[in-house]
Amino acid sequence: TSRLSAISILSWNIMINYPDSGRLLALEQLVLAKRLPTNRFISSAQNTIATSYYFQSEWDSAVFYYELSLQVNRELGNRSGMASSYNNIGNMYYMMGDYPNAIENYAASMEVELASGNEWGVVSTLQNMAAIQSKLGEFEAALENYVEALKVYESLSDSLNTAKVMLNIGRIYLLNEDWEQALNKFEEALEYCSEIGYEGGVGTANNNM
Repeated sequence: TSRLSAISILSWNIMINYPDSGRLLALEQLVLAKRLPTNRFISSAQNTIATSYYFQSEWDSAVFYYELSLQVNRELGNRSGMASSYNNIGNMYYMMGDYPNAIENYAASMEVELASGNEWGVVSTLQNMAAIQSKLGEFEAALENYVEALKVYESLSDSLNTAKVMLNIGRIYLLNEDWEQALNKFEEALEYCSEIGYEGGVGTANNNM
């Protein structure tokens, strides 16, 4: 297993800059991992292969290997791996413009994150879903998810992301042509961004008022 561990780390690091080479090494890892009773290294190899295809914009191949990795993580009861796989699959469908499937996988990821009590995973998924819903013109659903994300960031005392979500909520009101609510939210965001010294947020708020 020490050899597999080394190959797993090496294949991922190589894949980031050289997807083809990293994938070849991950395929070698996959062959070796299948000889062992544990599936842990199988899942990581599949994930590396999938990500290499993602870097090359080969979305269908990426989805195929992410789904294989998801299946292994499910068998292992690896909630973190499952959530990551669902999220990655959602990202691929997002890149392909298949928003319904993207949302379905993001929702599955969030369900696992909620069961695991991983608030950071939950809030990331909420924002992914809201971004798609805004593209689809589903402004109420997007607003609901951004408001939930805002609550989580506030509970985590993450001031920067709290500010960013406040601005996103303002944009949703703007897209929905709810001018009064948009102005109120941007004014609120402007004040908050000024308080925390977030200059980029101050500029964004001012530009939308």
